[in-house]
Amino acid sequence: MIPLPFIDLHSHLIPAVDDGARNAFDARDGLAVLASDGVRRVVATPHVQASILADPAARARRMTELDMGWRLLRNVRDELPEDAPVLERGIELLLDAPEPDLSDPRLRLAGGSAVLVEFPFLRIPMYAERQLAGLIEAGWTPVVAHVERYAELGRSLAQIARWREMGAVLQVNAGSLLGRYGARPRRRARHLLASGWTSLLASDYHARGGPPALREARGLLLRQTRAAEEGGGEDGGTGVRGATRLLMGENPRRLLEGRRVLPVPPLARRAAWRRWLGGGD
Repeated sequence: MIPLPFIDLHSHLIPAVDDGARNAFDARDGLAVLASDGVRRVVATPHVQASILADPAARARRMTELDMGWRLLRNVRDELPEDAPVLERGIELLLDAPEPDLSDPRLRLAGGSAVLVEFPFLRIPMYAERQLAGLIEAGWTPVVAHVERYAELGRSLAQIARWREMGAVLQVNAGSLLGRYGARPRRRARHLLASGWTSLLASDYHARGGPPALREARGLLLRQTRAAEEGGGEDGGTGVRGATRLLMGENPRRLLEGRRVLPVPPLARRAAWRRWLGGGD
């Protein structure tokens, strides 16, 4: 078995600030569910638009709102058992405006150099590469959230490759591997994982609407490992277990510590893995 703990860099636990936890009760239940799923450290990443950060008055209002919610979440955590996840803070930044000011550590994952980002309307805009390059030039490490959910991904693999070469990190939602967002995101997620392009698996947990899927995704990978081992070949389960440790533990930890993520080995080196890309369990 792959040792715990999981480190989850993408969640929506702060109460009443976005489409995640609605109140303290949701937040409490969400933390308990994450703990039962094997998460021991979690970053709360509420939605924030870059366009809001560009407006001083709107920025101040939004940060006050997030601060109040963060204090409430911390109070909720303090009332839970010791094995509840350790809380960190960040945001999920919608890149709807250029050159966001990220000097405030509250906007970055655990106050470090990494920032979780997404593009509007789950579409890859023409300016995507320029936006990511600007963040990197400013000294930040952009973590592209749920990259498998972008409809253009199949036509933009060369562009995604350039993002990685520039220094961006690709994050896939664990639920996508299980088909929770539909067949196409599932195929994209599995392709990215099998190709070794994904550096992180995270929950994108909204504190309601089903479990966070990290443990289930790990189980899926282990079942596929056993199937591949039974089929024979050069690519045994040790590599897959190591990849899963990187995706759910080591690489998230390294990002929070300000270090580079380690490369995750490709998994599709044998027929059983290639068949898995078709979508079956």
